[in-house]
Amino acid sequence: MITWDDLEVPINIVHFKEGNALVFPFLMEDSDYERMSELAKDSDETIYDFLDSVMCGGHLCAIEYPTKNLFLFIQDANLESLEIIAYREILEIPYDLGGPILFVDGKIVSSKDIEIVVVQAQISDEIPLNFITHDEQKYWSYEGAEYYYLMALKNSIPNQDKV
Repeated sequence: MITWDDLEVPINIVHFKEGNALVFPFLMEDSDYERMSELAKDSDETIYDFLDSVMCGGHLCAIEYPTKNLFLFIQDANLESLEIIAYREILEIPYDLGGPILFVDGKIVSSKDIEIVVVQAQISDEIPLNFITHDEQKYWSYEGAEYYYLMALKNSIPNQDKV
């Protein structure tokens, strides 16, 4: 999930600052993302209505805690723009998990009207998509991202001498 909106992100949400963007890895089963992408195709909802229907409308089998926590944060953050792109490689072959989900000015853009190439072009000025997909330390899996994030937090705390 990527946004260029200026946010104060709580420490308990795994996120990375990349250029002027914030990147939020999330934990979700492939089939759940595919259902979420299908739901977005015909939707004309706002970010908040869409995430509410995804979390509370029974559209997904189960949302893992870190992703639910992220979605709850996003609902309260007054975002205007947001892109959700699924990417996964199986044996180094890109695997399409469903179309991108794009919100502009708070409203969803029907995925029938956008192509992944358009979304990639929009974000490539700031973050080339292959930069994210090839950064295995941060973005290969949610667990890897979480470990990298927690280690960066640990390293940012100055050593304190015990008294």
